[in-house]
Amino acid sequence: MFKTVIFDWAGTTVDFGCMAPVHAFRNAFLEKGIQLTDKEIR
Repeated sequence: MFKTVIFDWAGTTVDFGCMAPVHAFRNAFLEKGIQLTDKEIR
């Protein structure tokens, strides 16, 4: 059973150059105690 699903909507519903998805992913992972760099997220 899936506990988490992450959709990559870059370039479809979100402007590809926008940093908002990076911040959203960072915050989601930080809530679980996982620290990632921008490069790892992208």
